[in-house]
Amino acid sequence: MSKAIFEKEAAGTNFCVNYVWLCPREPAHPDYATRLPLHYFERVYSNASAYPEAKVNIWIDPKQLTISDRFFLDSHRYIFEAGRINIQSLRDITEYRDYPGFDPDSDIALYAKADFARILVLSHLTKTEPDTAVVYADLDCEDIKLNDERVNDTLDEFGFVFGKAAGNNACNGYIALKGEKGHDILENYFLPRTTRAFQKNLINHYGAFSKAINSYRNKNHPEITRGRWGIVELPLMRTTMPYNHNVYDGVCPSRQPRVPGSKDLV
Repeated sequence: MSKAIFEKEAAGTNFCVNYVWLCPREPAHPDYATRLPLHYFERVYSNASAYPEAKVNIWIDPKQLTISDRFFLDSHRYIFEAGRINIQSLRDITEYRDYPGFDPDSDIALYAKADFARILVLSHLTKTEPDTAVVYADLDCEDIKLNDERVNDTLDEFGFVFGKAAGNNACNGYIALKGEKGHDILENYFLPRTTRAFQKNLINHYGAFSKAINSYRNKNHPEITRGRWGIVELPLMRTTMPYNHNVYDGVCPSRQPRVPGSKDLV
């Protein structure tokens, strides 16, 4: 008999942690050598070091990268001995590759692309790695909390966990999914709502994510406040990079000049 697709593991949880970076269509700072946020990548490497048993992927669109971007990506990983972190191509995901909104010349807002791409990555992995708990995290997530008891208990009970910002606001900067329950909320709530938002060319898809949570709660657990699933804390607004501010002067931007989601960024 073949193994059930969502068979419960005997002990522990295998994690696959995923980060997504999409470049703006035009460099915000033409004088910089790369648009890649090398400061944020340091935080990725730090999290990967803290959780060495997890598989870690950084998903990028190779069509967006210049020769200089590729050089800094590879050399930066080499300097920080982050070779075990996998660089994955978003264009290996059929749904991403086939959506014209992800073309390099698309006028879709950058944060809308990023919001949709993370959902497509999670959908791809819940199908190809069904025995693994899949996690999306923003690059600035300080601690992905794979060993946190509350995170693991919530994943076991409900199949998903999401991030929270100031005031316990739901945040799609962290999404963890596990097993059949996680697959269900992704495919029946997060994916269809985010797809519709992308087709409407909205600036970002936080609203679609929030409404998906509300819809899931109202149908399945009306007695539970949605904060029950919002566990991993993320900053409300990212204005500075985390580490070694002076090291990257003249190499890559150290500050976001506009509000996230602004169409001026694409």
